[in-house]
Amino acid sequence: MSTPPKIEKITIQSDTARITLSTNRQSYLIESTLAEQWGLKQGVVLTNSQVQAIETEAARLACRRQAANYLASRDYSEKELAVRLRKKGHQKEHIDEIIAIFRNQGILDDARVATNLARGLLRRKPCWRGYMLSHLQTKGIDRATAEMATESALTGHDETELACRALRSRLREYSQIGLETAQRKAYNYLSRRGFGYQAAREAWEILSAPSDKNEDADH
Repeated sequence: MSTPPKIEKITIQSDTARITLSTNRQSYLIESTLAEQWGLKQGVVLTNSQVQAIETEAARLACRRQAANYLASRDYSEKELAVRLRKKGHQKEHIDEIIAIFRNQGILDDARVATNLARGLLRRKPCWRGYMLSHLQTKGIDRATAEMATESALTGHDETELACRALRSRLREYSQIGLETAQRKAYNYLSRRGFGYQAAREAWEILSAPSDKNEDADH
């Protein structure tokens, strides 16, 4: 007959309780309020269902703490955070629960994440609608939210002006090759950044013009 599991050691620290069981000597971290509610103390003999409840709560708390650690470093979309947590081996039911809690608390907000990503993208690497929309979706933002953030970020911006900003970073590279090849590369680059042909042509004409005209255009 197997020895029933009991609590070999329990340590309360602030809002958590670390419990070590006699059967496997493994420690489980759960919320201290639960430990108090369940009457968990050193030497208490546990049923199998109680052990299972402790294991479940420990897994849930681990998932929540992992999610909080990720969000302490930067914003994540719900989908992005879920993928990270799954890779760490957390159970789907715990992930879904934690995401719902954080969403309700305003800690997770895909609209805010999308807006910040879109504006940051414009500052770092100017682009236009198609590229921005695709970029946001790769970050786990759903299409409708990505479209709203994209339109908001691009409001007040001129496509040609942004194309000029994007292309200006490539001028040194293009100055080392023939004009026709440079123009083709410039058009291809701007196309990949989501700019239309008209904006790409105008940006190329502005930036490839003699320097005095180029300076006038910038002013």
